[in-house]
Amino acid sequence: MAHADSHRPDPLVERIRRGDRRAFERCFRAHYEALCRFARGYVDRLSVAEDLVQEVFLEVWTERRDLDDVERSLRAYLYGMTRHRALKHLRSERVRAEWAARGDLRRAVPAAVPDEADDALHHEELEQQAREAVDALPERRRQIFLLSRRHELTYAEIAGALDLSVKTVETQMSRALRFLRERLEDATAP
Repeated sequence: MAHADSHRPDPLVERIRRGDRRAFERCFRAHYEALCRFARGYVDRLSVAEDLVQEVFLEVWTERRDLDDVERSLRAYLYGMTRHRALKHLRSERVRAEWAARGDLRRAVPAAVPDEADDALHHEELEQQAREAVDALPERRRQIFLLSRRHELTYAEIAGALDLSVKTVETQMSRALRFLRERLEDATAP
């Protein structure tokens, strides 16, 4: 019987999802310091770790409606998001350092796209088609896709947060990617 209880959503997550600021503040107070210490394991400065954790909580609040099925562990979800934010920060810092070492190549390389307005319009249309395709996914598949791509959680982290097997997450991601690829190929066909 204990297994059946594991499928019940966390009441705190439900309250946050519905826009309950007190529940969000409670979550923030309960996890903020520990997440800052965790992020500090990835980044050198405390101020950067604090910024990363604040970004995590900002995203949780602004994307709270997508928290639908974080059933098993809000804590694991927050740690996963913090880890990925920290790794993303480290990657961007590394890229920034590489560009600085090479010098400003923008002055040396002429613009490759003659008509940037057409390119921007085409890019905007593709983004809209991609958003529509993601919205057309079945709810659970869309959620798994967004946790993987938007929140950058690993399949194991998604499985833990949604109380699913890793294999189920892999299967759902495979189906989501196939569906999106087909929809976008159809949308871009002449």
